[in-house]
Amino acid sequence: WTLLQATAGDDQVRALAAALALRYRRTAAGDVDHANAMTVLDAQGVVVHQRFGLGGVGEVAGAVARAVG
Repeated sequence: WTLLQATAGDDQVRALAAALALRYRRTAAGDVDHANAMTVLDAQGVVVHQRFGLGGVGEVAGAVARAVG
């Protein structure tokens, strides 16, 4: 799945980050620093599960299974 491409403008990046409650910052070198997060959306694009930090893959996999039925 492609959510955002490197060619996306800053407005698109800000909008997606806001919708997913993610914080990020661009470095002087042009890279992007951000937290680790896994977000599961339902078919309507509503966040049904979100996990911040490392680990929790099983938890997120369960949320995906529930979201897709």
